[in-house]
Amino acid sequence: MAVLGGVLMVSRKSPLGAAMALLLVLVSISAMYILLDAPFLAMVQIIVYAGAILVLIVYVIMLLNLREPSQGLSKFYKSPQKIIGIVAGGALFLEFAWTMAKTAISKSSGEIAIGNPEKIGEALLTTHLLPFEVASVLLLAAIVGAVILAKREKSPEKNEVSSAKEQS
Repeated sequence: MAVLGGVLMVSRKSPLGAAMALLLVLVSISAMYILLDAPFLAMVQIIVYAGAILVLIVYVIMLLNLREPSQGLSKFYKSPQKIIGIVAGGALFLEFAWTMAKTAISKSSGEIAIGNPEKIGEALLTTHLLPFEVASVLLLAAIVGAVILAKREKSPEKNEVSSAKEQS
């Protein structure tokens, strides 16, 4: 389901449709965490990514008024870039499948700490503190950039009309 959602996400012409396909991907990843016996990560995936981050993405799409599919990606669907993208995606999939076939999967004899909230918090705030903070700053910069792009200046004609109305 996650792969199907990913294919749908990159093949949709509408940005809102791509965001809904992203929801399918995020829910599928959460199901994988449940299968890996990591319920904490599954719930974080649903709450943080499928909830908060996806709502933020939809909010930015609506803020930038990208409802029409003709804006932005229409040239991509008519160009040779689509063929190049399909070939590159197929090559990446084949490389992934070859790597998975050659890799031996073994279970560790110790306690599996993949879903332990204490271990995750300790790792995020000690070993991986810098990437954690860099990601938060990048998200903040993306939000500020979206707001700046959304607040475009009005055209001079509209400003002149509004100032003429104010003077009379």
